[in-house]
Amino acid sequence: MKRWLAALLSLLIFVPASVSAQSGSEQILSFDSKIHISYENVADVVETIQYDFGSRSRHGIYRDIPIDYTDTNGDVYRLAVEHKGTVDQSNHEVQAQTTKSGGNLRIRLGDPDKTVTGIQTYKIHYTLRPLITEKNGRGFLNLDAVGTGWEVPIQRASATLVFDNNVSLAEPQCFVGAQGSTEQGCLVQEMFPPRYTASNLAPGQGMTLNGYLPAGYIANYLQPNQKRPLTKDDYILFAVVGIVALSFVSVFGVLGLRQWRERRRKKSQIIIPEYEPPKDLSVGEIGHLQDDISNSREITAMLIDIAVKGYIKIEQTKPKKFFSKAQYSLHKLKEPKGLTSDEVSLVNAIFQDTTGVVEVNKLNRSTMASTTTQIYSNIKSSLKTKGFYGSFKTEPNIIEKLLDNGNISDEGAKMWAKVEGFKLYLSVVEKDRLKFSDAPEKTPKLFSKMLPYAIALGVEKEWAKQFEGIDIQKAATWYTGSYAGFSAASLTSNLNSSFAPVVSSNTSVSSSGGSSGGGFGGGGGGSW
Repeated sequence: MKRWLAALLSLLIFVPASVSAQSGSEQILSFDSKIHISYENVADVVETIQYDFGSRSRHGIYRDIPIDYTDTNGDVYRLAVEHKGTVDQSNHEVQAQTTKSGGNLRIRLGDPDKTVTGIQTYKIHYTLRPLITEKNGRGFLNLDAVGTGWEVPIQRASATLVFDNNVSLAEPQCFVGAQGSTEQGCLVQEMFPPRYTASNLAPGQGMTLNGYLPAGYIANYLQPNQKRPLTKDDYILFAVVGIVALSFVSVFGVLGLRQWRERRRKKSQIIIPEYEPPKDLSVGEIGHLQDDISNSREITAMLIDIAVKGYIKIEQTKPKKFFSKAQYSLHKLKEPKGLTSDEVSLVNAIFQDTTGVVEVNKLNRSTMASTTTQIYSNIKSSLKTKGFYGSFKTEPNIIEKLLDNGNISDEGAKMWAKVEGFKLYLSVVEKDRLKFSDAPEKTPKLFSKMLPYAIALGVEKEWAKQFEGIDIQKAATWYTGSYAGFSAASLTSNLNSSFAPVVSSNTSVSSSGGSSGGGFGGGGGGSW
């Protein structure tokens, strides 16, 4: 009887693990980083990542390393990163492509013409500088040894810190968990230099190291709101640009002519009030067409438009105070079926690590940055496909190509005029409204319907001002929370100022340390 029970218990314990191992799910078996921080404040980092693709066929992995950070005081820190190379388990060089977007350096590892399965090892070498800030008169290390942006679980993680002249970290702390976690769940192996380890990190969980260095160890501290240090790639780029500039000086004359032609096209259009947004254009496309730029304003407008359509609800959890912004949570009400592909991507990025509720200030910024960058690219491509911007494919003459490629075409100028007419209606002041004899009646429902477009076009304050004295609460079913001092103007101002930093490219960093995911370095990655 005891043998039978033992056999059954063994089956219950080991069969699920075996099934899981064969299910094709991806994971990182080990993430080992060695960081040497020099007197010059340069962090030389080697990450050895043992990645298990399971039974899936993938090309390789990508690694996102943040280079722009915003701390809790609103200060911006800019770091320089250089990829030194990546090798596999046999010490053979791995094909790599690096791109900078969304405040990150993305290193894409692998051959696009080949796939791999099972366990693969990547040894990534890069430098990051400057890294150490000053705190209480000493150098302060605030490092995400493992960032919270990884899309897969990490079975075991370790970090070893090395400094010049056998200097060691004073008052060290090691935090593990999701963004903002204060759990000190690391193990420290007593050796020199010490090794910090953590195990069983779920997707979105990381490991952050804090500590002090002796006064005078660092020659130059990382300072907020400074220009990014130049890298070798920057100097190469400057040289190439200089050569190109000298070789094609005449092109600048053509570019000036192109801008003059674009202004002429727009000025030739007659602007009349439009009471509805142009058909077949998304909120993001309307915002881009108006000023030829996509940024966080379009993303904020898309987010609120999705809420107005009933897919999510925005909850104000803390009202705005004199020294602090309002705080919000997002509630997923239903799957994003029926939305555009970009809207679906945005919803999935927001709720990727949750069961349906997420605090705005705890969104995965690495994922949000890469998603929004892709949305910006998609908006531009869509507008070109619709014929509103020129293309090399449609212009037979080389001068016409230079004039029209990437700039507004005749059809685009006409649509731009419609957008301007719609913007005129949204931003009209009270004394000029009499000119709009057939304008729709102002109702709370109309406020919600047009609010996303007003944000995309930069006239949300003017739109909200038109509804002063009108109770919009009942129609704003997509919003819940504090109604103290509630008004259309305060709502739009709070939403835009709170969401814009989250959907921007900057990664959040804690100015004082003390939590997981609040340091420099870090980032995340996945497979492709």
